[in-house]
Amino acid sequence: MKIKKRWKIKDQAKLFCRLGHLLDRGYSLSTAIEFLMLYVNNEKKKDLEFIILKLKQGSPFFTAFHTLQFSNDGLSIIYFSEKYGDLAKGLLNAGKILEMKEAYKKNIIKVIRYPLFLLVLLVVLITAMQKVLIPQFVQLYQSMNLPRSKIISFIIYIKTSFPIIGLILLIIFFVLLLTYFFIYRKRTVIDRFSFLCRVPFVKYVVKKYNTYFFSFHLGNLLDNGMSINEALTVFEQQKTFVFFLEEAKRLRACLLEGDQLAVILKNTTYYDKELATVILHGQANGILSSELIDYSHLILEEFEETFTFWLRILQPAIMIFIGLFIVLLYLAVMLPIYGMIQTI
Repeated sequence: MKIKKRWKIKDQAKLFCRLGHLLDRGYSLSTAIEFLMLYVNNEKKKDLEFIILKLKQGSPFFTAFHTLQFSNDGLSIIYFSEKYGDLAKGLLNAGKILEMKEAYKKNIIKVIRYPLFLLVLLVVLITAMQKVLIPQFVQLYQSMNLPRSKIISFIIYIKTSFPIIGLILLIIFFVLLLTYFFIYRKRTVIDRFSFLCRVPFVKYVVKKYNTYFFSFHLGNLLDNGMSINEALTVFEQQKTFVFFLEEAKRLRACLLEGDQLAVILKNTTYYDKELATVILHGQANGILSSELIDYSHLILEEFEETFTFWLRILQPAIMIFIGLFIVLLYLAVMLPIYGMIQTI
C-alpha cells in the first residue's frame, strides 16, 4: 500500500508523545490509537486505521509506521524500544527527539530569515549599481575629463572580475558534483562517515549524533539483559540506518577476533573519544548500561548548548557583515559624487 506523506514532524512528535502517555496509563496499543483517532482529520484517521489493521495482522509497530513515511529519527528509537520491551518509553523519547528536531529547524529559519532578506536586497543594490550607477559615473567622468576616483576604479575592477569569479565558482561546483557521484557515492557507508569526520564543523555533528545514537540504544539493550553481542545483533537486524547495520557487523567481527569494545571504539574516528572511557569505566564498575544511558543524555545536553551558543553568534555576525557591505555600497555612491563636487 503506497501512502502519501501527510504527517509533519510536529504532528509525528505529538502522536508519539500522546501514545506514550496513554500506554503509560494502562491503555492497550490499539485502544490508545483508536482514542487518538477522535482528534485527527479524516486523512490521518485513515492512516491510523491502517496502523491498527497492520498491528492486527502481526506487523511490528515500527514497520507499520515506517509504511507511513514517518521520520527515521523517531522510528529508530521505537525500533529499539520494541526490542527491549518498553514501547511507551520509546514513544515518549521519539516524540522528544522529533520536537527537538523541529525546534532546531525553527531556530535556524528564525536566524537566517532577516539576514537572507538583507542579502537579497544587497544583491539587488549591487545589480542596480552595475547596470545603472557605474556606467553613468564612468560616462560623467569621461565627459568632464576628470580622473577616476580610487573607489570608482575599485568598483569597476570588481565588476570586470565578476565573470571570472563566477566561472571559478562554477568549476568548483562541478568538481564537487563529480566527486560526489564518482567517488563519494561509490564508497562504503563506513568510509563515507570516516570522510565526513575530516570535514570541519561537519565532523562535530556526525560524531555527536553517532555517539548519542550508539550509547543510548546500546545502554537500553544492555539494561534489559542482553549481552553486547546480542545488542549488536539487534543493531544489525534493523534496516533503517544502513550505517549502524554495517557498523554492528564490523564491531562484532572485531569482537570475535578478541578485541575489546572500548579499544575498537577508541580507534574509530566517527565516535567521541570519551565513549571508550565511559565503556571502560562502566565495565569496571558493573554499571555499563546505566553509564551509557546517562552519557547519551549528557551528549544531548551538550549538543543543545553548543547549538544555542552558535545561533547566538551567527545571527549578529551575519547582520554585521551585511551591514558593513551596505555601508560600503553607500560610500561607493556618495564619495564619487562628493569628489566631483570638489572639482567643480
